[in-house]
Amino acid sequence: MNQDLHDGVREQASASRQRLEDARVLLRASRWRGAMYIAGYAVECLLKTKLMQIYECQNLRELEVELQRRSILSGHSTVFTHQLEELFKLTPGYNRLRQNQNMVSLFN
Repeated sequence: MNQDLHDGVREQASASRQRLEDARVLLRASRWRGAMYIAGYAVECLLKTKLMQIYECQNLRELEVELQRRSILSGHSTVFTHQLEELFKLTPGYNRLRQNQNMVSLFN
């Protein structure tokens, strides 16, 4: 299947909402690990959606090029990652969080 069909803003936003609902269903069924895994996937899709909106890109390929152009994303990194922390580091909120020591301590 062509990846371009699933990497646009609308598709990522929709996937985020759907995966969050999937996680809620699993949570109600006491399927904790599955719920956590799928909730993480929902967060991944939401982060990618927000990044595309922030940088005014229509899809993940455009986002990757734009972030590389701005030297926000190094040449060996990719937005196609599933690493939430790596995606979060690309957002403006990451530096704000790091500046708030009370919040940082909650994550360590």
